[in-house]
Amino acid sequence: MKTPTLYLIYSGEGRAERGLEQRGFSLIEILVTMAIFSVLMTGVFRAYFSQLDHTTREYRLAESEIEQTIAKRIIEQDMLMSGYGLADDYGSLTFDPMPVTVVNGSGTSDELIVRGTSLGIQGREGRAWSYIETFNSGTGSISFRDDWEDTRELLTSGNRVILLEPSSKKLLTQNDSGGTERWLYSFTGSTSNVTLVSPPASSAAAFADPQVGVLVYGLYTNSSHDAAAQPYFSTRYYLGGTSPAGCAPGTLSLERTESVERDVPAAPSDSVTPMLTCVLDFQVALGLDTDEDGDVDNWDNGGAVASGYDREQLNKRLKRIKVFYLVQNGHRDEDYTFPATDSKVWVGEGSLGREVTLTAEQLKYRWRLVSLSVQPRNVR
Repeated sequence: MKTPTLYLIYSGEGRAERGLEQRGFSLIEILVTMAIFSVLMTGVFRAYFSQLDHTTREYRLAESEIEQTIAKRIIEQDMLMSGYGLADDYGSLTFDPMPVTVVNGSGTSDELIVRGTSLGIQGREGRAWSYIETFNSGTGSISFRDDWEDTRELLTSGNRVILLEPSSKKLLTQNDSGGTERWLYSFTGSTSNVTLVSPPASSAAAFADPQVGVLVYGLYTNSSHDAAAQPYFSTRYYLGGTSPAGCAPGTLSLERTESVERDVPAAPSDSVTPMLTCVLDFQVALGLDTDEDGDVDNWDNGGAVASGYDREQLNKRLKRIKVFYLVQNGHRDEDYTFPATDSKVWVGEGSLGREVTLTAEQLKYRWRLVSLSVQPRNVR
């Protein structure tokens, strides 16, 4: 076996080193390198967090936009369908529904209440409607128009419905076996052979005068409403509830409450649907044709003028509904100040609406003024 040999290499300075020459960094070089690296990483992290903040802000803004678009569509649809299915004549019954009612906030937010048969969003039954096409006096069967392209408009078995005489728009009623006047009917048969009966079942009777052309408007299916039902839905918009985390102080939720049992819906009896969160103000104005010449000549701010009308006058004079609300867009931004002269924002247009003063904290949020203007197509 060959014995290994150790070689020593002498440097020019006379130091002996084993194998290869040893090299390293001085403490100063390490500190300088770390300082440069820290500066570079600080810039990288600043750019990263800046981009992250921008992305988060844009995401929240997009989220707000989606929420607002959905809420806007529902509110517009309710205003558009106000008055739909309401009778002009309720006979001896005590119903006297106004298609639109505005509760003036007098320096605070307003409330809007609209009424009609198709305003229930908890189910599709309120969209269903038809009219009598034929009546077989021999069998007592009735056939209805049932070829709507939109299947949501089709009556189905179990639907609770009302009947209106087409020319006079009178609510059709009849007395049950006990002599009580009834107006609520149940759609019980197939689409080609149906019978309308008056609930409750203990006093059921076939519709006594099924004239061709009689209008049929659906309401609901759940029979639990039968005892207290009214022949239309009422839908109320107002600010209430508690703002969730992330909302500016002073904001509330724009809530929607509907009822087929009460003329003015109210929680907890009626279910509440929060339509929008972080809303600071809600204002309503009605376009009225006071001289009944077909044109709006009075913008009723807060509905004060319309509150003095009876149902017939309002039906003739109401031409347009305008709604304005101030809603938060995104979340708080410490580096942002909302552009408002003297911290004031006008929630409305022209002389309609009211002025809102933002607090120093509220100015750290972005705000969006949403304006809706709808001509109710069922009010005439």
